[in-house]
Amino acid sequence: MNVILTGVDYTMALIIAGIDTLCDRREKRTRRFFTRHVLDETSCLHYLLPPKCDDNITARLRKTRLFQNYRAKTNGFDNSFIPYCVRNF
Repeated sequence: MNVILTGVDYTMALIIAGIDTLCDRREKRTRRFFTRHVLDETSCLHYLLPPKCDDNITARLRKTRLFQNYRAKTNGFDNSFIPYCVRNF
């Protein structure tokens, strides 16, 4: 952005260009890929998801989760794609 709009800081350049930040764009694409290609029960990646939460319990909670959390043994796995999406989407 600095090459195209010289002398303008990053946030102002984004406003002038009318685009989102890289972080926002990455988040949108991750969410779209997860909902289209992993949550779909016919997808070949669906088996990677943890078991679903019990509907009888989650119906009484304020903030419900669709899936149970992973119990990761390493930080590398905890920060990978599927556990990240299960926690955040």
